[in-house]
Amino acid sequence: MTKYVFFTYGIIEGYQKGIIAASTALLLRAQGLKVTAAKIEPYVQLDGKNLDPGFVFVTRDGCAVVEEIGNYERFIDAGVPGSHYITSGQVFHGLVEKERAGGFLGRSVTLVGDGTDRMQELIEAAAKGADVCIIELGAEIDPPDVQTWLEAIDEFQNRVGEDNVAFIHV
Repeated sequence: MTKYVFFTYGIIEGYQKGIIAASTALLLRAQGLKVTAAKIEPYVQLDGKNLDPGFVFVTRDGCAVVEEIGNYERFIDAGVPGSHYITSGQVFHGLVEKERAGGFLGRSVTLVGDGTDRMQELIEAAAKGADVCIIELGAEIDPPDVQTWLEAIDEFQNRVGEDNVAFIHV
């Protein structure tokens, strides 16, 4: 069973956030574990192309993501695909596409429920095949934009078991 380590942040700013998570990934890899990483952004953008300040990293599979994904690649010495960069915009886009295709059978689509389920699916997909997945929640935990992600992570922990999930708050 994959283990998940979620990194959340309070007031720490800048590069230190991602470096702490990437360093943890490096230490776990040094112990012989197969490690991957993902970054969650509570923004509505679909990818990292138009984020301010605009530092973009292009993954080996050609996706434009935030530079922290590049840090993960360098620290764990492995490719991190673009699908490991997860945004609220991707979740919303997927929900709307599924609703338009009749995937919800006409019922109301909810952010807590349908949206949090989709968030969990994206987290689990990013971790596939790894012993440990480092997941960085790329915002302070106070803003309302993050609350749905925190709910999804709580639901995720309940589903996969608390022995399989760790939280590090910096």
